[in-house]
Amino acid sequence: MPGPRFDSPLKINKHRCLDPTGPLALEPGEKALRLDIWVWQKGGGCVAVTREFSSRRKWKATPNPKEDHTGTMFKPGPATAMAILVSKKGRRTETYQWTEGIVLE
Repeated sequence: MPGPRFDSPLKINKHRCLDPTGPLALEPGEKALRLDIWVWQKGGGCVAVTREFSSRRKWKATPNPKEDHTGTMFKPGPATAMAILVSKKGRRTETYQWTEGIVLE
């Protein structure tokens, strides 16, 4: 899974939280099982877990802003995003971790 793995910029939603998205580049025969997402700025952040993948090319996570967001709400500008993907390829379980700077708008 090379290259950036979060869409940037990410749009701040009406709750001043996020619905993070990004590209998903699975290998032939690979199945995504779980994706854990963290996005934070100074003073606050959110976390989301998704186990539903409607596309082999794109992922989306939808945190609950009341339960999954801690601290101050997001504002436009730089943020840090991190994720861990667990996938299955044949009988082998794979894990991928990535962290990258993103922009919120």
